Amino acid sequence: MEAIRQAIRQMLASRNGPTPDSSPRRPRRQMEAGPGGWHLRLELPGVPPESVALWVSHGALMVAATGSCAYAVRLPLPPEADPASLRWHCAHGLLQAHLAPYQPNPEAEA
Repeated sequence: MEAIRQAIRQMLASRNGPTPDSSPRRPRRQMEAGPGGWHLRLELPGVPPESVALWVSHGALMVAATGSCAYAVRLPLPPEADPASLRWHCAHGLLQAHLAPYQPNPEAEA
């Protein structure tokens, strides 16, 4: 867990300009939009699933991972994405995440 915190600190510090030795790598990624929401695939070679952290902050999906090297990425999310719907799975160096769109609440409209 401390390694994940370190990767997060490095990711946030990289806003001031990354340095080759301290900056986590940006993973190869693919994001697709469809009728059921957004599907993300990240390649995280050498990263065990227990070393991956995902969370939504200020309209972006944040990913930090550590293993044979550290990875960090911030992906802006569409405003229609429901952060509470975030589901993800990581195995064999591949992280897959899904976000659904907000669902209208009929009780709130009444």
